[in-house]
Amino acid sequence: MRFILATLACSFPAGQDEVRDLIEKLRSDRIEDRDDAIRKLEDKGKVAVPALEKLLQDPDAEMRQRARRMLDEISRRECIRAAREPGKRVTVEVRNASLTEAARKVFNPFETCARIRAEGSDIEILGVSLDLQDCGFWDAVDAFCETAQVRLSDGTFPFPLAPSCQDLTFGSPFSWPHRWETIGDVRIFACAVVMAGRRANHGEITARLSGAFAPWAVPDHASIQDVKIAGQPIEDDERFANSGAKREKLPRESGQLTVASLWWGKGAVSRRSLEGAKSLSIEGTLVLTRGIEVVRIPFKISDLPIPPAPDR
Repeated sequence: MRFILATLACSFPAGQDEVRDLIEKLRSDRIEDRDDAIRKLEDKGKVAVPALEKLLQDPDAEMRQRARRMLDEISRRECIRAAREPGKRVTVEVRNASLTEAARKVFNPFETCARIRAEGSDIEILGVSLDLQDCGFWDAVDAFCETAQVRLSDGTFPFPLAPSCQDLTFGSPFSWPHRWETIGDVRIFACAVVMAGRRANHGEITARLSGAFAPWAVPDHASIQDVKIAGQPIEDDERFANSGAKREKLPRESGQLTVASLWWGKGAVSRRSLEGAKSLSIEGTLVLTRGIEVVRIPFKISDLPIPPAPDR
């Protein structure tokens, strides 16, 4: 009998007792109790989904509405969580290989073409040793760059890679004035830009944002919205940036990255408001569309160098 009882007890999913208590708390007359229950149920994620789906059949219309909103929020969070995880991971060992051979061994398992672009000196003479364990694509890029003493670059300014489908290209280890944020198999690059010319905002700071997508992670459309530079909301100038990526499908090429310009600031922040700071932050929302699915992923890029003021 003890064996049977233990088996029955173990058949219930972990955490369901608390979920049932929170569901009952949703019926409380106190708004504080209801809000607390909603927050905790949403935080439980998938564990709460079966109970919330049953709640969709509740006779109380208000309970059904709460259940639908919570299920939508849990689904939204799950999509963001999945988007932040690398779609492919590899384990690779490289021992004293040339740059070209090391790049081939590291990135062939990702089914991605990699190319070494020498600048001014023969960097092929370097020997590279790497041990990658269960490594995502962009972590592999960073590890390769650090070990091989190269940078991701095809010589394009201000970003490492020009908008197009292209091989993963590495060049000499010079510095670019950009920073980035990695979201799963996507990397967002940011560069601060000085407004110049006869306009009233001459010398003020805006930014440009581009995205690089691993070959298996290219969405149908991509854009960046709700951008703030140094905490100030800034408009997008669609004449230069993401109007194409929003309206036309992004190109795909087997074995190549897809790089797209996603945001170009129309507005700017004044140097005076930055109070002599040497760097700033940019935050916004990456919007990815695949078929009817739309995923909105918040991001923040910090320590972006502020370029010097231009001459009048």
